[in-house]
Amino acid sequence: MKIVITALGKELTSKTDPKFGRAKYHLIYNLDNDEFEVIDNEENMKRMGGAGIQAAENVVAKVLNLFLQDIVDRMLLKLWMDMVLR
Repeated sequence: MKIVITALGKELTSKTDPKFGRAKYHLIYNLDNDEFEVIDNEENMKRMGGAGIQAAENVVAKVLNLFLQDIVDRMLLKLWMDMVLR
């Protein structure tokens, strides 16, 4: 299973980022083999609008099963569920 963690840095020891759409990085962690990859989210950080939607599309493209974030807002959760259930 893979999970995504919003992070301020590129390492697993980095602090989590409370934002999803404008998080600096998304760390994709594979629980099955203890490996991870980094998605640089700098492009979405600069967006005037739609950063959460674009970030969610980027993350869903990695076929994730769970995401971890300090704060999950209702709009993001609904969007996430709609995309996963497609």
